[in-house]
Amino acid sequence: MKNNKNVDYQKVIKILDQRRLDNIKEQQKRIRAIYEIIPEIKKIDDQLNESGIKFIKYMLANTINTIEPVDDISRKFKKNNEKFAKEKETLLKQHGYPSNHLDLQFVCSECQDEGFKNNKPCQCFEYELSKLKKTNTIESQINKDEIFENFNFDFYVYRLYEENKEIQKGDGTENIQERKEPIVRYPRANIEAIVKDMRKFANDFPECENVILIGKAGLGKTFLCNCIANELIKKGYTVLYLSAINLFKHFTDTRFKDKISESQEKLERQIFESELLIIDDLGSECITKFVVTDFFNIINSRNLAHKSTIISTNLELKELKETYSDRIFSRLYGSSQIHCFYGEDIRIQKKYGR
Repeated sequence: MKNNKNVDYQKVIKILDQRRLDNIKEQQKRIRAIYEIIPEIKKIDDQLNESGIKFIKYMLANTINTIEPVDDISRKFKKNNEKFAKEKETLLKQHGYPSNHLDLQFVCSECQDEGFKNNKPCQCFEYELSKLKKTNTIESQINKDEIFENFNFDFYVYRLYEENKEIQKGDGTENIQERKEPIVRYPRANIEAIVKDMRKFANDFPECENVILIGKAGLGKTFLCNCIANELIKKGYTVLYLSAINLFKHFTDTRFKDKISESQEKLERQIFESELLIIDDLGSECITKFVVTDFFNIINSRNLAHKSTIISTNLELKELKETYSDRIFSRLYGSSQIHCFYGEDIRIQKKYGR
């Protein structure tokens, strides 16, 4: 199991590593631009490079033959560099640029974007850490009280008889046969096995498959999704929790716009980049060709990026295939744990005190 603090620390270190690389890229970009505007500065830099090479060669030769004291050589080299630096500074000021325009520019001058100062985390490191903790929960729909420890198995009876004329065989979508006698289900044993598997999913994350939770309304699918989300948020992972209606509404709202808002752009990025995406109540949205296309794009993109997705739905496997096409079903079925929920509606049980 990953330690939450260690996960966050590693993420901040990566952020600062990237920041330093970006600093260098920006510096090189400024240098190239200045060379175009002030060619004399390029000549000075070429002279500095040539002088540096000569200095190294001379030092090596001096070490062998003791031609001249090392301190004298260093002083001459330093004096020469100072002269070139002043010339560059003068040229920059003449063209309206600050004297440090070609230097590396740091977001944090205290630690120069290293993240640590005197072997202690810098303020910038602590700031990025706090930002990360705030963004781990991307969607406020997650109920903080719904955790594995609060999952109540008492709502699931040990044995249940269901009138059902269809039974699934094979891969769950073929060979549908009629069956007149009631089917015996064991909801309690079934949910205990599902919760055990979902605890393992949370423990092994991110080395996980996708998950599809299937069952009628009121059987605890959303509660279990929240259990997983809260467990991963504690560990520092990014979790995006969206109802299917809100997920596809986003794409409907932005589809034909030339420019989308900053919040819409952020949400779209999170849909594809969050470490775990939870789509609740798939099938409740209005199904259109656009929705099917968007759904395929989400699942396919996240599968290729090795990012897990959890889907809860009231639809049976056969209905999923018929609703969202063979292509989507193939990607889902081939890369997912599939769990079916059985039992009686928990909301009704609570209402009538059962």
